[in-house]
Amino acid sequence: MKSKRSVQSSLNLPTFKLKSVKSVPKKATKKVYDTPLSVGEKLRKARLKLGIDLIEAEKSTLIRAKYLEAIESAKYYQLPNAVYINGFVQTYANYLKLNSKSILKQFQIEYGSSHETISSKLVYQSNIKNSTLTVTPKVLWTSLLAIVVVLLVGYMSYQVYMFSGVPTMVINTPAPFSEVSSGAVEITGKTDSGVIVRIGGEEIPVDENGNFYQEVSALEAGTHTINITAESRSGKKRSKAVSFKVVSSSTSLLQKGLDGKAN
Repeated sequence: MKSKRSVQSSLNLPTFKLKSVKSVPKKATKKVYDTPLSVGEKLRKARLKLGIDLIEAEKSTLIRAKYLEAIESAKYYQLPNAVYINGFVQTYANYLKLNSKSILKQFQIEYGSSHETISSKLVYQSNIKNSTLTVTPKVLWTSLLAIVVVLLVGYMSYQVYMFSGVPTMVINTPAPFSEVSSGAVEITGKTDSGVIVRIGGEEIPVDENGNFYQEVSALEAGTHTINITAESRSGKKRSKAVSFKVVSSSTSLLQKGLDGKAN
């Protein structure tokens, strides 16, 4: 029998030599696959690491919180003016204990690459601001003049109507065909301001609101009719006739007694 050594040699199997493989360091892998942080991301990360919120950062840097948030979000078009952005970034970086020179240099590169987009947004916002009405002394005086003109035209139109139109007139007392006691009858009513009122051809006083009042003697019993005329300054007239019945005082008292018994 052949020995075990002779059998193995007769098979003539190839031999392999394994090479040692070096593992990739974790730090090297991180550098290969990680995306560099933007300026805004670095600032936000540093702020959160220090446990600072935007309100606290605003108080310390004197930069409004909405502008700090815009810087962190790379929304530079939301800042008041592109000139201020460099100062904002440098101040914010110093406050967060970062290398302000390095941060500012990276920011200028990022801002330069997106300058065209930011400029278009700034122009758009500028157009919106310019389209709004700014209250200047000139605008104020123009508005006041327009209001005065409208009021003047309205007043003149009212005066023309009052001058050329037929005046209105309402008789309050006495009621039509009412019974009054013999003596004096009160005639009251209302017309337009500046109108002349006449009762039986005699002019009576009219106050500035157009109200008039006059007592008329009515001694004779029976039905009486009084003509009341309102005349505007243009000569336009409106007339009304008021009829009432005058009864003697004794007749009036008797009628009241009969009415009381009937009730």
